[in-house]
Amino acid sequence: MTTIDVEVQQDHYERLVRNLPPTAALAELIWNGVDADATRIDVRFDTRGAGPLLVIDAIRVADDGHGITPEDAQAYFGRLGGSWKSATTTSRVRKRRLHGRAGVGRYAGFRFGNAVTWNTTFGADGEIREFEIRAERGSLRKFEVGEPQPTKRQRTGTEVSIVGLDQELAGRLRLKATADALTRIFALYLRAYPDVSITVDSLPLDPTSLIAHTADYDLTGVADETGEPIEARLTIIEWTRPFDRLLLLCDGAGFTLAERQAGIKAPGFHFTAFLRSDAFRAAEAGNRLALVDMSPSFMRLIDTAQERMREHFRLRAVELHKSVIERLKEEGAYPYEGPPADPVERVERQVFDVVAINIDAHLPGFDRTDTKTKAFTMQMVRQALERGPGSLQKILRAVVDLPAEKQAELADLVDRTSLAAIIDSTQTVRTRLDFLAGLDKILFDKELKKALLERRGLHRILVHHTWLFGEEYTLAVDDQSLTEVLRRHKKYIGRSDDEDLAPVLDAKGSVAIVDAMFSRVLRNGDEREHLVVELKRPSVAIDGAVATQIERYAQAIAKDERFHSTNTRWSFWAISNDMDDVIRDKVHGQSDRPDGLLTRFDTLRATVWVKTWGEILEAARSRLRFFEERLKYMADHDAGLEYLKQTYAKYLPAAAFEEK
Repeated sequence: MTTIDVEVQQDHYERLVRNLPPTAALAELIWNGVDADATRIDVRFDTRGAGPLLVIDAIRVADDGHGITPEDAQAYFGRLGGSWKSATTTSRVRKRRLHGRAGVGRYAGFRFGNAVTWNTTFGADGEIREFEIRAERGSLRKFEVGEPQPTKRQRTGTEVSIVGLDQELAGRLRLKATADALTRIFALYLRAYPDVSITVDSLPLDPTSLIAHTADYDLTGVADETGEPIEARLTIIEWTRPFDRLLLLCDGAGFTLAERQAGIKAPGFHFTAFLRSDAFRAAEAGNRLALVDMSPSFMRLIDTAQERMREHFRLRAVELHKSVIERLKEEGAYPYEGPPADPVERVERQVFDVVAINIDAHLPGFDRTDTKTKAFTMQMVRQALERGPGSLQKILRAVVDLPAEKQAELADLVDRTSLAAIIDSTQTVRTRLDFLAGLDKILFDKELKKALLERRGLHRILVHHTWLFGEEYTLAVDDQSLTEVLRRHKKYIGRSDDEDLAPVLDAKGSVAIVDAMFSRVLRNGDEREHLVVELKRPSVAIDGAVATQIERYAQAIAKDERFHSTNTRWSFWAISNDMDDVIRDKVHGQSDRPDGLLTRFDTLRATVWVKTWGEILEAARSRLRFFEERLKYMADHDAGLEYLKQTYAKYLPAAAFEEK
């Protein structure tokens, strides 16, 4: 075991390690492998536990390069701020362009952990030997180098192991965003050297699968401060999925030295621009790259690159516009036929084309979608535009996010009915769910139910929602006397004469006023049912007096021959939040009648029922539950009350509008 003493300047260590972004530090470890002529570099994480209890014990970066010899160890680790690579530009065996030249890579591991070990195998005198190099963050002046020993390993290479980890930093490396960032960093290198393979946490870096388009441009006309022209080349890589739009400052070989925002607008494109010039490498060597914004020549070069990028994407937009639209037309998925009928349709088509291009660019796999689904999506776009631009974004997001099989189902459904009918049906269900939630709130809220009036409040709201009592019912009489009930009844049974319409009186001889009568045709088509509803404000329980009142309505009809009809049934409901104990015992738990039945008049084919709002609302919810689950729509009390306030404000008590 030998020890290599290094003269470490603390400020240099701060610059190289503590201020090094985690992704950049990991990239430096990978660069060390490719600079050692490796064809495979694997980044692995030793973990234990799972979920929030997962612990990363070690980060390992292994390569199959030529390894480190004892002589190399003295050169590599003997001083900070220098590297054997500064004396050459290509690797030893494969003659690849070298990345590292400042000796940063050997210290990058300390960005994540307290101890770093290099286990390396190398070839010497016809055999393969191995040894270890170890160092700790607390004593960077000393690198301990083991003695080379014979090994059974058949290949050379180096594995860097980092332990004593900062768990937060190490955890960030396992995110997919890290692999995406490394893909961008190594894009040019992997394109230039396709024999090199890099994996991070078993995920291969494959820029080829993410690249939509590439372009290279020579930039001329920019000189440095001495008047010498700056040789530069701009490479633009367009990606198939969102990456940060960056302008990377690289050396002539394409190795990234610094990054900045692209500084241009290119709607619909995701890209990375690589501005390549050895002038940036010289600036880095002189510690001047961080001051690029203060260099007039570099800023002129960046301005030139940005202008070339703008022109590039202007031409690309035109190119994509033509290719995407022509492809849709060839496939029969373009929703317009013939030339535009007028200037309005011409503008509409132009807007449609822009949207179609963006869908093609941003929706993964859209270009491989079957023609029927693609045509359906484009038809949805057209209909959304015709309805109004304001709805376009929501409609598009909803449609294009559907799985392929759901898009096919929706396309088949639209073939059988109209999109408007589907939307109207869905809106009806949503409105009913909101109404039920709001009605529940005003009926059972401690303060609101006290203030809610019977005829001027609850009654006026309910006449707009006859479905609450049954889907087949329609309102026949609203807050009218039994005489009007008779008039409507005679009309329903086919007697239009108005003779003998003297007032219908109840058992006490009084003119009876009913809250509402609903009518429906029964399923056999030959019978009709009338439902007479007596509403009580939520704060009033149904007692004997209310029960007697509704029974008198039934008796008045039962004794009046003018109501007699063999094809008509009558139901009378008294509804409130609650009932007293006497009525509850009478209508619930009786063996000779169903729950809720108060009285039966067999001669009239009439029944009298006592119901609570809880029962009414639950029955309505049950009818809607299937649709609620399928729509994944949850109506809460606040949303429901807001619906009632917007729709029936004049019927609600003032308490409904008070801030809670």
